Amino acid sequence: FGGNSPQCDGTFTMGTTSIQSLKMYLIYLNVGTTTPTSIQGNIMKNINYRSSNTEPFYGMFINAGAVNIGTVTGNAIGDTTGTGSLTLTSTAAGALSYGINVVSTGDVTISNNRIGSILAANSTATNGHSFYAINKSLGAGTFTVNGNTIGSQSTSGNIQCSSAATGNNQYMAGIYANPTASATFSNNVVANLLNSTTRNDAGSYVYGIYISGTATNVISRNFIRNLSCNSAGTNNMLAGFYSASSSGTSTFTNNIISLGGGIDNKLYAINGIYDNSGSTEYYYHNTVYLYGSITGNTSVNTSAFNKSGLNQGLTLKNNVFVNSRSGGTGSGKHCAINLNNISITSDYNDLYAPNTNGVTGIYNTTIYSTLEAWKTATLLDVNSANDNPLLQNAGGNTAIDYKPTVDLYGTDLSSTVPTDFIGTTRSTDPTMGA
Repeated sequence: FGGNSPQCDGTFTMGTTSIQSLKMYLIYLNVGTTTPTSIQGNIMKNINYRSSNTEPFYGMFINAGAVNIGTVTGNAIGDTTGTGSLTLTSTAAGALSYGINVVSTGDVTISNNRIGSILAANSTATNGHSFYAINKSLGAGTFTVNGNTIGSQSTSGNIQCSSAATGNNQYMAGIYANPTASATFSNNVVANLLNSTTRNDAGSYVYGIYISGTATNVISRNFIRNLSCNSAGTNNMLAGFYSASSSGTSTFTNNIISLGGGIDNKLYAINGIYDNSGSTEYYYHNTVYLYGSITGNTSVNTSAFNKSGLNQGLTLKNNVFVNSRSGGTGSGKHCAINLNNISITSDYNDLYAPNTNGVTGIYNTTIYSTLEAWKTATLLDVNSANDNPLLQNAGGNTAIDYKPTVDLYGTDLSSTVPTDFIGTTRSTDPTMGA
C-alpha cells in the first residue's frame, strides 16, 4: 500500500490539492470469530495524505472478529528508520490517527509488526493531530501484543506529532489499551516518539504503554526509551508505563524504561512508571532509568516510580529505580519513588537518586532525602538498597546497555519470574532489575 510504482516506490499523494473529509483505511476487517483472519507481510509506506476529517488515517481497523496480525510474517506500517514515510496532515481542529485500531471483542493477536516513520501534522499551528500506534478500545476479547517495534531504535522523532497545537491538546502513545479480558504486552520496543506541542496541558502527553480497563494483564520484557515533548510548561507528562486499570490484576516483569534523552530543561512531570490504578498490581524485576538536567523553576517532581492511584494491592520487589536527573530551582525533586499512600508492599528494590535535588522518596508531600529516613518514616523497603547499579551504558540504545555491572541481590521470585529480560534462568539468589 502506497507509493506510485511497484514495491511502494515513489510517493502516493492524496488530498493535497483538493481537501475532503475522508478517512483512509488501508486494511478494514469486519470478520467472524470461528477461524482467525490472518494479516501477514503487508507493507504500507510512502504516502502523503491530507484530510479535513478528525480521524483521517487507520493503517488497520479491526472492527469485529478474531484476527492474527503479523504472527507469521510481520507487517510494516511506515518504517523503523527515517521520518515521514507516512505523512498524514489534518486540517481539523483536533485529529487522531492510528497505526492499528482494534474495536473488535474477538481475540486479537498483534505480533512482529513495525510501526514508524510517521508524521502526524496539522495545517494550522493552533490545531493538534494526535497518534496512537496500537489502540484497543474498551471491550472483551483476549488481546496479545508481542514483539512489535513502535518507532525506531536509531532515528530521533521517528514518530512525530508535529504541530505546536497551541489551541487544543495533542497526545501520543505507543500502545493505548483498554481491555476487559486477559491481555499480554511483551517483547515490544517503543522508542523515539516526539510530541511537538508547546501547549502546557495535562492532556498533551506522551506514553510508551498505557493500560486501562478491567483485564488480567501481563506486561513483560518491553523496552521503552526516548519519549519527548516540546512543551516548556509544567502540566504535561511523559510516562514509560501509565497504568490506569479500574480493577483486575496487572503483573509487570523484566521491563526496561529509559527516559531523558533530548528533554533537558523540561519542567513537566517525567515518570518511568506512573501508577494511577485501582487494580491489584505487581512490579517485579523492572529497570527504570531517568536522566538529564534542568535549570528552570518548577514545583513538579520527576519519578522513576510514581503511585497516585487508589489501589492498595501494590507490590514492588527486585526493581532498580534510578533517577539521575539533576538541577532545577523551586520545590520540584527528582525521586526514585513517589507514593500517595504506604499501604503497599515494597522491599528489595534499589532506590537511587544521587544528583542535585535528587531524593530517595516522597510520601504525599513529605520529602525523604535518604533511604534510612524513608525506611523509618514509611516502614517500607527494609531490605532495599541505595546503590549505584553502574548500568553498562546508561542512556544507550539497546536493552543490554541497562544491565547492572554490580550485583544487587534481591529476594527469590523465581517461581513467578523464572527468567530475566533476555531469557536467562534466574537463580534463587537473584539480582535486582530486568
